[in-house]
Amino acid sequence: MNIKRIEELQKLLEKNPLDPFLLYAMTLEFLGKNNEFCLASFRKLLIEFPDYLPTYYQAAQLFADCGYVEEARATYELGIEKTAFSKNTKALEEIKNAFNNFELEHDEQ
Repeated sequence: MNIKRIEELQKLLEKNPLDPFLLYAMTLEFLGKNNEFCLASFRKLLIEFPDYLPTYYQAAQLFADCGYVEEARATYELGIEKTAFSKNTKALEEIKNAFNNFELEHDEQ
């Protein structure tokens, strides 16, 4: 966790509270350190900024890591759908690969 980066992001968020990148970047700063904050933040991003594609990959991974398997699956599936629609082939390949790995790990659940 980079305190200076967090302070800078907080300042920017005060000026631009509707910028999904800033909320996303702040969330990434807390990954692995405050999962409750990150879960709430990713859920907020998915609801309020559903077209901000980077959220789907990171959120689905965290949901799975925290035991929210069905929420992770749904997030991956929606992320794949939205990414395919955006025609971003590199991002689509990455989220599909992550989903395939997720499915391999959770196929018995």
